[in-house]
Amino acid sequence: LKQVIPLIDTLHAGLTDVVADTSNHPAVWHAVQRGISALNKYYSLTDDSYIARFALFLHPTFKTDYMRHQEWPDSWIEQALSLIRQVWKADYAPRAQVPASTSTTTEPRSGGLYDFNRYCKEKRVTATSDAIDQLEAYLAQDSFHVDDPLAYW
Repeated sequence: LKQVIPLIDTLHAGLTDVVADTSNHPAVWHAVQRGISALNKYYSLTDDSYIARFALFLHPTFKTDYMRHQEWPDSWIEQALSLIRQVWKADYAPRAQVPASTSTTTEPRSGGLYDFNRYCKEKRVTATSDAIDQLEAYLAQDSFHVDDPLAYW
């Protein structure tokens, strides 16, 4: 899947170059125009599934760098980022944990020494909304070459 969108972009660029070449026979020009129309028809179907977008975003080599290099509209990139963030938060982001119950009664200090058990109970750490969002941290990193993205993940 990671190769589908770059391959379609390469085919589209090649066909566009042929159309721009005015030395070609009109029959070639018309055939290439029909080829571009067919390619665009199927390429647009990738917008119906977020899988193709996510494959680019989650491949460390591509991320948004590929889209910007191909001069995709910023509005499309932002819409795709918004979609991946929604799916991430709904289905994959770690949930805040319910804190362990702690007793509100205070135990007296024995012999004037500090009660370390009470201190530990009061300092239990729970997940909060301030926790680092793994998706945002990943997207903020520069892209880098990876031969096998599944092995990376």
